[in-house]
Amino acid sequence: MTRILTIIAILFATPIWADDEKAREELLAQADKLARCSAIFSIAAAINGRTGSPNVAKQNENEARGAMFASNYLAAQMGRSNFKVRTESIMETVTTSWMANMEISPNTFVQEFTPELSACKENLVYQEAILTMLRNEAYDQ
Repeated sequence: MTRILTIIAILFATPIWADDEKAREELLAQADKLARCSAIFSIAAAINGRTGSPNVAKQNENEARGAMFASNYLAAQMGRSNFKVRTESIMETVTTSWMANMEISPNTFVQEFTPELSACKENLVYQEAILTMLRNEAYDQ
């Protein structure tokens, strides 16, 4: 619970921190991490869709979209120009890299991909906090 409150406090304090370059860069790094997680979730969705787990695949697709929107929103709030292009570029690069790894060595892929997916799953609380801010902003206008 403390982690959730800390994340929410950091996010709501973001406009004040935006002037602090170090904090801004940390939040932009988080936006890039969310873009990478979007790609990771998309790969998981493709794998689960092909292995007979359509509901898990759908959940992964939702997580991928959420990570992409959270990445774009956070980067835009921090004033990054061309944030959509950057997010899409990160997603494409990460997807291509992991898919190539899967083709080259499926066993190694599973061993290396699983912790990445787990880290993105652990980040879902942070992702949801950003999406809640986005929803509130969108629906309050």
